Amino acid sequence: MTMKTIESVINRHERIALHFSGGKDSLCCLYLLKDYWDKIDVVWVNAGASYPETLQQMEAVRQLVPNFVEIKSDQPSVIAKYGFPSDIVPVPNAEVGQHLRPLDVKIQPWTACCWKNLWEPMQNKMKEMGITLIIRGQKNSDYRTAPIKSGYVENGIEYLFPLEHWTHDDCFQFLKNNNIPIPSWYEWADTSLDCWDCTACLDERGKEIANMKTRYPEKWDIVRNRLMLIREESIRELNYIEKMIFAGGANA
Repeated sequence: MTMKTIESVINRHERIALHFSGGKDSLCCLYLLKDYWDKIDVVWVNAGASYPETLQQMEAVRQLVPNFVEIKSDQPSVIAKYGFPSDIVPVPNAEVGQHLRPLDVKIQPWTACCWKNLWEPMQNKMKEMGITLIIRGQKNSDYRTAPIKSGYVENGIEYLFPLEHWTHDDCFQFLKNNNIPIPSWYEWADTSLDCWDCTACLDERGKEIANMKTRYPEKWDIVRNRLMLIREESIRELNYIEKMIFAGGANA
């Protein structure tokens, strides 16, 4: 996407928000659009479980840009009520299952956890602010993306993804070429840092969690204990499936 195209989109709007996570992609968007900082609100959702590195970076960005908006949610309370976020959710441990047979260990889909703590608060703030253009660092090469493309319009809000056709290497190269410090955590993690106690999206967060054991051992103990509980609850349900499979095979 050319800067001319980006400029034409920005010039159509008065209320613009850049969704900022602190990762390399949103950082590239931030500096790519430096000439438009006076027109853009840089918006971050503080879920209440950030790494120290994230808090430090957000404070630096707050001092850097003219318009910084922090939205606060309460992830610890959400987890206490709905359970640990997970890629695997046994129904008896989920919210609907708790109504039928309450269990001590509550587990929720990571998508539900992100919705309550990140996506819904952000969505509500966009409506409150009267935003008509949302800018994100989403790329086609990302592992997990929203199922929309740049130019998509919904409820009067247009979406702009300036990095849509970039690769991960393109992002790192852009930061290097423009002498923009790469966030320090990319030395020990592969993605942006979200909630430190997240127990989901493990296929992407192996490096981060492995390094947590030495960087933040107290945090690692908490995450490890929660993962063990999720594993135990999942194994219980898998055992029922295995019994049925072998029982069916024996009767065949």
